[in-house]
Amino acid sequence: MQRGLGSYLDKQFSRKIVFFNFFYSLVMICYHANAEVHFANVTSSGSLADCVMSSVNQVFTGQSGTYFFMMLSAFLLYRDIAPGKMADKVKRRIKTLLVPWVLWNIIGLAANHPFRRGVKEIVGSYVMSRFCEQLWFVEALLLFLFLLPVFVRVLRIRIVGELVVAFLFVVGYLGFPGLRMLPVFPSEKAFNEIVRMLVHLPVYSLGAYLGLNWTEAVVQETYRSKYRWSVVVAVLVVVVSYFPAGNFLCHTCFTLRSAALWVICSKSFFTFEPAWWMQLSFYVYAIHNFILYLTGKCIRLSGIFAKQYASQTVSVGFALLWRICMAAAAFGLALCSAVVLIKITPKFYELLSGGRVPGRYQDRR
Repeated sequence: MQRGLGSYLDKQFSRKIVFFNFFYSLVMICYHANAEVHFANVTSSGSLADCVMSSVNQVFTGQSGTYFFMMLSAFLLYRDIAPGKMADKVKRRIKTLLVPWVLWNIIGLAANHPFRRGVKEIVGSYVMSRFCEQLWFVEALLLFLFLLPVFVRVLRIRIVGELVVAFLFVVGYLGFPGLRMLPVFPSEKAFNEIVRMLVHLPVYSLGAYLGLNWTEAVVQETYRSKYRWSVVVAVLVVVVSYFPAGNFLCHTCFTLRSAALWVICSKSFFTFEPAWWMQLSFYVYAIHNFILYLTGKCIRLSGIFAKQYASQTVSVGFALLWRICMAAAAFGLALCSAVVLIKITPKFYELLSGGRVPGRYQDRR
């Protein structure tokens, strides 16, 4: 009976992961489908409708999706980890992260006219994932793998682990003071890339700590006895996360917004079977910037946005509608390309998605 219950809960947990990955993938697509790419100035008339539209638009511009990806990835890596499992977990990360990261950056390199660049610039841009900019967080996850033996030893000790996580949140808020003085950054761009990765280290360490210490028994006990209070705290975190990040509390709540939403959504909500298109999140996220770029280029070539309209001002409502329509078009085209690849070259799709093939297509591999 207990085994059956555990299996059921694991299935609900997997469904929850699929849904959250899908949700944040959509949010990230909307974030990148910015109307200001086509309109230099987006303004509001100050009407009530524009204020409402501006608030909705802020949901997309103030995104925190990468924090969720970081925390969840760390949790899954450190969950049930043991000395005998470390090598297998690292090998799996190579398949799910390194292989698709290499392939997508090769595709991006080919699409960026490499013959116009020098070898040094190409290598530097590749190393910093500039040819597939949206997968920079995958590179960060790969680099954080080097912390595996340290985190396993340190974060498993409850009080010590909690102090380390708290320390990283404080240092992250302060912007990692003293980092700029280290003579290891060849350029300002390289420094900014490292900082962008390190800003996600606190929430990554939190995911690792939870994976190491929150066993199924602890989760179930917390779920039964403290769930209501956890939801109250989580709601407060979400509300505060939308305040301007002018202090440590607001900054921390912003980084924990995705974790708070995870707590608010009870396991009992995820009894449905995820649709196959919800299981394409990684591929959709990886390809959407390419699609948005090509779509924008086609729009410009059509003459709709001629040079004299380059600085045209539009309303917030139009900007929001533009963002949603562009995101919907990119999502639809991404799904179509995924289905074509799965049917024609399933092995290639499997490599591009890191082995994340939807259930209905797994027999095609």
